[in-house]
Amino acid sequence: AVNTYPLHPGDLRHLPLGMGMHGRLSGKLISSPSLGANPQASGGATWFEVDVEASHWSYLHEKQPAHGKVRVKSQGRPDPSLQPGVMIEVTGVLQTPAIPWSQSLFDQRSYLRHQGIHTVLQVDATADWQCVASQKGLWERFINSLRKRAQERLALGMPKIEPIHL
Repeated sequence: AVNTYPLHPGDLRHLPLGMGMHGRLSGKLISSPSLGANPQASGGATWFEVDVEASHWSYLHEKQPAHGKVRVKSQGRPDPSLQPGVMIEVTGVLQTPAIPWSQSLFDQRSYLRHQGIHTVLQVDATADWQCVASQKGLWERFINSLRKRAQERLALGMPKIEPIHL
């Protein structure tokens, strides 16, 4: 049996994304940033990903309600204030996740769909981010500070990976 559910009127899957749509996303961070680096890029380009529960989408100076989880991929390093519970606005290109070129490659679209994420926002730089407000309570701040300290302590024991220069 196939379960079908009606989409929320503001669901981002209603948008005609095609090759992507440039605009501004407003919403609440629902995950901590995960970092990545490309050592082959000049200067070892860094990037990060974070998940956002959308509240509004602005396109061509028209702000409309939005609904759904969005994976935001941004160049650069995240600001320390980007933690779960923070309300943000970020400018980028909204698109559906890419499909693999071959069946043997990782299927990001399917992977994200299983997490309830149907759209990805590509962001060029950290300058495109703006923290609007924090909705974190006392316990949430305490738990996030414990999580951050644990991540820092675990990172101390990890070996440093040096880039290979050919």
